[in-house]
Amino acid sequence: MNTSDEDDEVTELQTEITRLLLEFVHAPLLEDQYVRSVLPAPAGAPAVRGVLGGRGEHVPARLTTYEIPLGQGEDLLTPHDVVALLRAVHTGTHIYPADRVTTVMGMDLYLADPAHLQPAPFTTDD
Repeated sequence: MNTSDEDDEVTELQTEITRLLLEFVHAPLLEDQYVRSVLPAPAGAPAVRGVLGGRGEHVPARLTTYEIPLGQGEDLLTPHDVVALLRAVHTGTHIYPADRVTTVMGMDLYLADPAHLQPAPFTTDD
């Protein structure tokens, strides 16, 4: 598969993930956390950024963004994998090294590493 084909596949996957995540704008992704936005990854990186917060929340300081890398080649995540990882990063306590925490548009941005996460189980809403 050449680079252009891989880029097209990642772009299509990002679109599918965005479509799925938008379902959680009105229904909670996890308890009281809703998807408030889906942001593009920088410079076409094979990743997706999900913004989580309370229902109707729009103040950047009260929102949290997680960047989930999508993998490469045959090892790309599915949209449901991304939902499970977003639930996982927002459950329990996670310690992120300083180089994996930054900000974007006034929101905290956590660069998640799927290799160090146990995906949350699927729910009947998935």
